[in-house]
Amino acid sequence: LAAADLDSRVYATLNDTLKVTTISMARSRNRASRYAAYVDHLHRWANSLTVEGCAMDAERLEWIFFAHNGRPPLPACT
Repeated sequence: LAAADLDSRVYATLNDTLKVTTISMARSRNRASRYAAYVDHLHRWANSLTVEGCAMDAERLEWIFFAHNGRPPLPACT
């Protein structure tokens, strides 16, 4: 799998499912800043999930983003 394919799938989940962009995370269009902000957020999200009782690390969370590939979110439970 090419790096571009990985990036496009992760970006699809960020942009289409989570409605967030790396530009908004970094508050910059600079590619290096955007990547650093993404990695920082990924670690923070993983830590938050772990604190909430769902043990998670950043590598696993990124794999979930990759596998999800921007599908619409599941409807909330009622």
